[in-house]
This record gives sequence, C-alpha cells and structure tokens, in this order.
Amino acid sequence: MSRVPTIQFNVLVLPIPDEIDGVLATVKDSIDGKNDKLYVLAQDTDGNVTGMIGLMPPSDKMKSYTSGNAVEIINAYISPDSQRQGVGTFLLEQLFTHAKDNGITEIDVNSEPRYQESGWPFWNEHFGNPVTLQKDQYGPGRDAPIWHKHLT
Repeated sequence: MSRVPTIQFNVLVLPIPDEIDGVLATVKDSIDGKNDKLYVLAQDTDGNVTGMIGLMPPSDKMKSYTSGNAVEIINAYISPDSQRQGVGTFLLEQLFTHAKDNGITEIDVNSEPRYQESGWPFWNEHFGNPVTLQKDQYGPGRDAPIWHKHLT
C-alpha cells in the first residue's frame, strides 16, 4: 500500500476509547474472515498507521437509501497528526477503486453528530450535501446525515 507522509495538525474530536476497542475487534474479525467488512489502512514512511476506513454491505437502516449494488462506509479515522494531509482522500479513493472493481455502483455513509466539525466537512467535500437525515441514529436527538454517491 502507498505510504502517506504525516504532518502535525490539531485534532478537533477524538474517538471514544471504548469505540476504538470495538472497532479494532471488528478489524481483527475482518482479517480472520469472521465478518463481511473490508478495511483499508494508510501508513507513513515509518510504518505507523495514519488512517483507516472500512466498507460493509449496507445496514438495514441504510438499505432504504440505495437503489443499486451498494456498500456502506464505516469506521473512518485519521490520525490527529495526519488530518488534512490527504490521507482520508487517499483511503476513500482506494475504497472507490475496490468498489468499482467489484461491481459496486453506490456508496453511502452516515456520521455521528460529534463529528460535525471534523468528519462532516470531509463527507460534504467528497459526496456533496447529505441526501437525508437519519433521525435519532445515535440516540435521542442525535441525528445523522446520510451522504450518497453513485460510482461511475
């Protein structure tokens, strides 16, 4: 995999430690073939992971927003030192290529409100404006915008 250099950047929001533990367990299960998720990682020149993003078949809630052969983006994280350095774009491009190569025609993503300042601008940049809002997705009053992209 290509390596992406890192440059210091101040992080806006960090994932919750329990969230990270759960995602790492899911990544391990993916490597062991125990789930239907795919993860792509980026590393810097020293071999440190600078970002991660995953794909899975759309969850039941996300299926209603798709009309073709779709996948859902999950667990997108970029190291605080690597944010705004192209790592997320690199990872997204890898997912798009993999999806197209495997006959996927649509990609959807939703994002928790606590990532409004850090993640939502990224999704807006790469997917355009959200197509809808998933009411109470992350608990009462914690609505999640949904972005949708047709792959060409």
